[in-house]
Amino acid sequence: MLRGGQWLTGSFCIHRYIDLLVYGLKSRSRDKRSRQRQQQWHLTPVRLEQPRSQQVDYYLLMIHEDRDTALLALLESFMQSAPQLVLQLYILCDRYGLRTHADTLTVAAQLGSVGSSLFELCWSLASYHRALRRSVPDKHNMSRLGSALQFFWRLGTVASRAGALALFASQYKYWLLPACIGHWGVMTVWVMHQGTRFCDSDAGRPRPCREYLFNMLIGAIYLFCFLNVKDEPTRYKYSAYYVIAFLENTALIVLWYFRADPLLWYRLPLLIGVIGSFVVGILFMLIYYRFFHPNGRLPLYNPIARCC
Repeated sequence: MLRGGQWLTGSFCIHRYIDLLVYGLKSRSRDKRSRQRQQQWHLTPVRLEQPRSQQVDYYLLMIHEDRDTALLALLESFMQSAPQLVLQLYILCDRYGLRTHADTLTVAAQLGSVGSSLFELCWSLASYHRALRRSVPDKHNMSRLGSALQFFWRLGTVASRAGALALFASQYKYWLLPACIGHWGVMTVWVMHQGTRFCDSDAGRPRPCREYLFNMLIGAIYLFCFLNVKDEPTRYKYSAYYVIAFLENTALIVLWYFRADPLLWYRLPLLIGVIGSFVVGILFMLIYYRFFHPNGRLPLYNPIARCC
């Protein structure tokens, strides 16, 4: 009941952050007490083993809680910030396209909302990937430079996607809905085909209904960006997704360009900007995977990678 109420009120992330803080403080406190006892009573290694293992348990709990919190923050940002981002861009295009005396304060506030929503989306994606790698013992942690490259990679691709959707909606209105539903359906089937096991019970028993709902949610996230849901090589998955996304973005923005009023001063700049932003984002992705991936420089060809 408590967890359900937290989801309804949107306070589930607050509960997770509190747990994360508690585990971190307990881990730090046990480590400090262990060092103090060693200095004062000259404990033997055998007597130190129990508190040290307890400290590691709290540390692992903190790491896994950090991963779960990052995932929840990611889902929350896509439920709130992604629709808000497209809506604000749509309003800017629809209401202030041909106006020469628009309210500067209102436009500035909407641009600020667009920037904050875009930042939240991209930062949550980069934070989740960093927390996910930290929670897996046999994986190297992501560097700060790697996180920055991930952020700019997502910034370019998500901005391009949101811009294409908003501009298309500004001219074709409700035709955006079937386009999004079609993309969501295809992506949901793709995620289901990968055989995810995110919602298994603690005993390892599958929960099909919860897994299907989770896959549908990930399919909705795929409307804006790719999120790997299975621990395996991803280069062909990324290639397939971004080829589809590039073709969709290009089709949406070209359809908008030919229907938009020729007097719009930003007609050509936005056409170039949407496509250019996507290309720049992909360049950041290639730089990250080629030179700054935690596993080192990745080979240009990986025989075990697959698309589905």
